[in-house]
Amino acid sequence: MQAVKRIVQYCSIQQNETILIVYDASTRFLAQPLEEAIKQTNTVLSIDLDNYKRPLTHLPQQLKEQVLKHDVVLALIEKKKDAHTNETAFRSELLKTCEEHGGRFGSLWGITPHILESAYRVDPQELKAFTQKVFERAQQFKKVQITDDQGTNLHIEFDKNYSWIISDGFIKRRKTRNVMPSEIYTYPSKVNGVLVITGTYSFLLNIPGVTVDALKETPLTWVIKESRIVDVDCKNTRIEEEVKKLLLQVENADRIGEFGIGTNYGIKELLGNVMHDEKFPGIHIAHGHGYPNLTKAPYTCDVHFDAVLIKPTVVDEETGEVLLEQGCFKNSFEVIR
Repeated sequence: MQAVKRIVQYCSIQQNETILIVYDASTRFLAQPLEEAIKQTNTVLSIDLDNYKRPLTHLPQQLKEQVLKHDVVLALIEKKKDAHTNETAFRSELLKTCEEHGGRFGSLWGITPHILESAYRVDPQELKAFTQKVFERAQQFKKVQITDDQGTNLHIEFDKNYSWIISDGFIKRRKTRNVMPSEIYTYPSKVNGVLVITGTYSFLLNIPGVTVDALKETPLTWVIKESRIVDVDCKNTRIEEEVKKLLLQVENADRIGEFGIGTNYGIKELLGNVMHDEKFPGIHIAHGHGYPNLTKAPYTCDVHFDAVLIKPTVVDEETGEVLLEQGCFKNSFEVIR
C-alpha cells in the first residue's frame, strides 16, 4: 500500500530506532500494515487501546513503561463524537511522556481509510519541496487580503516577531507531530474584516446533533475587529448560540490565533476532518490558542478551532501579487491545482 510506505517515510525512522504503535479498533486497518512495513527494518510493538477501559482518563502505567522504552511513538486513534472524545488528558500525557524522555511523537488523529487515500497521493519529498517554497514566500508577507465568493473579505497583517512554522509531515522532536502533510502557519498580528465559513469548522464536533457539513447550507459568519471575533451570525441558531457561548466563556477564545496555508495539492476535497482538511490547498483561520511555544503568540487559550475556507483568493497588498486565485496557487507559488 503506497500510503503506508509514505507514512513510514514521514516518520524518518533511523537505524536501530524502536517504534511503538498505539491504536484502537477504528484504526486497525492502518496499524497492522504499518507494523508489517516497519518490522522489515526495525523493532516495532503495537498496543490496542481497547484492551484498556475506555475512555482513558490518564496514561496507564503499563503503557507508560512501553512509551519510555521506545524511540518513536505513533498514535493512530479516530476522534469522533462518542465516549472517546474526552480522552484529551490521556493524549496529552502520552505526548508529554514520549517527548520528555527524548522520543519523537507522530499522530494521526481521526485517520480513516478515505483520509488515508486522500492525504498521501503526492511523493513526500516533492511535497516537502513545494511546502518549503510556499514557506519562504509567506515569510515575506506584511499584509494580505483574502476574499471568496461566499462574502469573505479579510485584511491580515503579519509581524516578523511571530514565527512561521512548517508542518510537512516529517515528524521532529518537539516540533512536527502530525504525520499528515502538509501546511504552514503563523500567528497573525492583526486581522480585520468578515469571514464566511462554509467549509470545515472543527468546533462543530463539540455540538451534539450537528453534522460536520452543516455550514454548506447555513454558513457561519464572523465579524473580526482588531483580531477579535466581535459578532457571529448563522441561520442555524443552535450553531450561532454555541459559538457565542464559547467566545464568552473561554478566555481568548475570541482571538484569531492562527493563519494557515494548506499545501497538500494531492488533496482534492474536504472530508470533514480538520487534521486532513487544513492541509487542503488554500487558507484556514483558527481562533483561540495561537501555539505560543512555536509562533511566539503573546497569549494562551484552552481551545483552538480551525475554519477552512473554500476557494479563497489571496492578494499580497504590498506588491499586488495574486498568491492564490479561487483556491489555486499562482505566480511565485506556481499553478498546482
